[in-house]
Amino acid sequence: YAAARLLHEAGRAVSLHHLPSRCAGAAAAMRERWLQVGEAAPLATFTPLAGDIVIDALFGTGLTRPIDAVCAKALADASRTARLVAVDILSGIDATTGEILAASPFADARAEVTVALETAKCGHYLGEGGARSGSVIAVPLGLEADGSDLARDRGVARLFRPDIAACQQRFAKTPLGYKHVHGHALVFGGPPGAGGAARLAARASLRVGCGLVTLAVSPDARPENAARLDAVMLTMCDPYNETPLPMGSTEPDAICIGPGYGVGTATRRRILSLLSMRRPIVLDADALSSFADRPDDLFADLHDRALLTPHLGEFRRLFPDLVAPHMSRIDAACQAAIRCGATVLIKGPDSVIAAPNEPPVIVAGFDVPHAAWLATAGSGDVLAGLATGLMARGADCATAACWAGWVLLRVAQRCGPGLIAEDLPDALPTVLADIFEAKL
Repeated sequence: YAAARLLHEAGRAVSLHHLPSRCAGAAAAMRERWLQVGEAAPLATFTPLAGDIVIDALFGTGLTRPIDAVCAKALADASRTARLVAVDILSGIDATTGEILAASPFADARAEVTVALETAKCGHYLGEGGARSGSVIAVPLGLEADGSDLARDRGVARLFRPDIAACQQRFAKTPLGYKHVHGHALVFGGPPGAGGAARLAARASLRVGCGLVTLAVSPDARPENAARLDAVMLTMCDPYNETPLPMGSTEPDAICIGPGYGVGTATRRRILSLLSMRRPIVLDADALSSFADRPDDLFADLHDRALLTPHLGEFRRLFPDLVAPHMSRIDAACQAAIRCGATVLIKGPDSVIAAPNEPPVIVAGFDVPHAAWLATAGSGDVLAGLATGLMARGADCATAACWAGWVLLRVAQRCGPGLIAEDLPDALPTVLADIFEAKL
């Protein structure tokens, strides 16, 4: 009612359609002021026209029940025909989880712009909420909230959006440094014919600035990897030997295991042996799937220098009770991190990073051009390698996870449509150049 009146006073042609229900307080006062200058038609009579700007102010962020078919149809019709602007959040979206709370006609409803009051909400960046919120503009109301804070039911989450100075500082190398100063990452590779994932991770670690990267593989996998690698060093490692490191190896600054490594008992033994070293470690893919039927064995040995990077399927296998209808992806990640005592990164277009007793962080890609092209085999292996390289350079698990997710989105934006995982490590220098030339 207030928006309609203000637009009318500004000389705009305005029609208002509402749900004819009782309202009280400020809402009733605003309705009375509108009715002095205009009419209120039932929402069921709403028919948008091309060129219209439609403001959706049907429901607030506290909505917990599904909206009815009349509301859902009105929103879908508006987004198809006109330009839809949502007040605080698109009606029919849970502001905490990003889930749809609407009837089936809602399928096409998307806001072009969402005006978030005071601060953005987690639902603007998670799941369907992230895909349907359009450009999110937070408008201060005088509460002096931090612009990177996101409101949620229990506490605060952070949206990871670093400025250019922070980017330059994170990826810079000291002028007097040499390779050993910038860390040594050790990546474990899989059997013959399955080495591509580990090679992607190793190359990503090297590209993100790690001084040295070694790929450890079984003797029978050495020829194929030797033919594909140059700057990444190669060493042999017996997959059935329970000694944590390859013979003669020095302790690395960070370890990555899982991409293409294989699932089974030998993998579990290797991982538990590596965890006993208490070195920074990234557990991805097969390293997680190997504990699907016995997650407590893994949780018992995890520590605060470990980072788990599951996609939703792998997360479900380790934490089946935390993937439930109407459960926030953020709450799931936080509970998982507390349960296992390590940092958890749930991968996706709405990646969530949670460490025990720390505020969770969202690294969202819905507003990044071409980020959807990361839905391709191998991109998760690159992410694991980026995090490993950053950990080898001294970043803690949560920091490495946030920066790895963020820079991967920038690389996808640079590569554009048609990207495949092999493109990602080799596009990183161009993205880093843009960072140091302040072009991002």
